[in-house]
Amino acid sequence: MKKNFLSGRNFRIMAVCFAFVIAFDVVFHVPVTEWIRLLFCLGIVLSLEMVNISIEKVIDPFDPKSSKVAGAVLINFLHQTFGIF
Repeated sequence: MKKNFLSGRNFRIMAVCFAFVIAFDVVFHVPVTEWIRLLFCLGIVLSLEMVNISIEKVIDPFDPKSSKVAGAVLINFLHQTFGIF
């Protein structure tokens, strides 16, 4: 995870945004069930971003403009944000 944080710009942006979300949840006293949902969603999105970074490192030498996996991460993020709640 440390390598992904250091090498992936999008991963760093997501991690910082998720830290803000967690801070706001602490401030506004979010119920435990919402915490569980939130942590589940954050875990899925961050793990898919790590998969995306790994696949991009393998594919980039052959096709540097390919970003099909990034689209899957975006779709999952939108689903997690608007589909579950």
